[in-house]
Amino acid sequence: MSVGYTTGSALADTAAPTGPIEERWDERRFTAKLVNPANRRKHRVLVVGTGLAGGSAGATLAEQGYHVVQFCFQDSPRRAHSVAAQGGINAAKNYRNDGDSVRRLFYDTVKGGDFRSRESNVFRLAQISTQIIDQCVAQGVPFARKYGGLGVYLDFRDAITRLGRAAVEEKYGNLFDMYQQITAENPYEVPMRIYPAIHYTMGGLWVDYDLQSNVPGLYVIGEANFSDHGANRLGASALMQGLADGYFVLPSTLADYLARNPLPAVDPAHEAVRQAESEVGDRISRLLSIKGTRTVDSFHRELGTLLWEQCGMARSESGLRKALDRIPQLRAEFWRDAMVPGTGEQFNQELEKANRVADFLEFAELMVLDALQREESCGGHFREESQTPDGEAQRDDEGFSHVSAWEFTGVGADPVLHEEQLEFEYVHPVQRSYA
Repeated sequence: MSVGYTTGSALADTAAPTGPIEERWDERRFTAKLVNPANRRKHRVLVVGTGLAGGSAGATLAEQGYHVVQFCFQDSPRRAHSVAAQGGINAAKNYRNDGDSVRRLFYDTVKGGDFRSRESNVFRLAQISTQIIDQCVAQGVPFARKYGGLGVYLDFRDAITRLGRAAVEEKYGNLFDMYQQITAENPYEVPMRIYPAIHYTMGGLWVDYDLQSNVPGLYVIGEANFSDHGANRLGASALMQGLADGYFVLPSTLADYLARNPLPAVDPAHEAVRQAESEVGDRISRLLSIKGTRTVDSFHRELGTLLWEQCGMARSESGLRKALDRIPQLRAEFWRDAMVPGTGEQFNQELEKANRVADFLEFAELMVLDALQREESCGGHFREESQTPDGEAQRDDEGFSHVSAWEFTGVGADPVLHEEQLEFEYVHPVQRSYA
């Protein structure tokens, strides 16, 4: 069907090693070149983000001797959203009676992603998971391995009877207070009502096995890339991937890139630098010159509601087409009537917000287009036209066992679809049941 895109050349992960899957990461590290410790201080590494992936990468690279410059958009690097993932972490530590193994975690992660991730990347993740725990313990991170008790039951009456209200309040008082403010119900006395909601939309920037994007020297780590989770991320795998990429993968693969590619200093007067500065300045001036009547928050809310209703966990062709019709209209309204107070000469949160919503309005259109083009139900994304007679999600392995990587060609222009075929040598796809 024609939905406003063109098809480009196929993608291939040329950095991925071959051979037995258990040996691929070791082989890649062995073939990677090293940077002499005395020369590392000559390299400046820019890290954007201070969450689990960015924070661990920045700390490790700095410890190795590189000149690291780290950026974040929050008022403090400690306010990264990774704090929301503190519920737990997956790892194949194989504690007594667990039945854990690297192979089992690998299998569960590939299957959990509904067979839309790369086997080589996922196996490496499972291998490194054991090192992550040791690294965190050495840094003083507290862990508790429990299979029952507090935090499992929605009804806390048994826990309160057994441990006492004070013990429960000490652990979960802040959470319970927020819940009571939202629902006007006391969770100490009545069971907590949990609403199943979408966590995020799966995907991310395309990267190769080394975590390098299609832009040489630009590496994408943690959940900003697509490679490890496929169509659905297992709970507690967010911490695993972020720390694996930052502590263990990137320091090896980035060193190989730096050792193989001489990088001259960038002159601030370079044409590319001046062009980038000019583009940013023009965009800021354009935002401030709109002087419309509608708040940026209202555009953000309308876009979010539209995506929630038409491109959430369940989506249909008619709903996606409705969203594709509305988003360009909303984007035009934004650039015609958005109200951005203040100036560009001082700290201006409204200007920052407007800049980000402008990006959202571009990305949302591509996200909906991708959902429309992928005519299957897979992982956390249920396409209403693609289900079994019993109402189960129905994948289309023949038509969609590939990664869809979209090339941006400009606002309002048709993007280009590049596909990377996925191969399953060790874990063979089976139909999943969500009953």
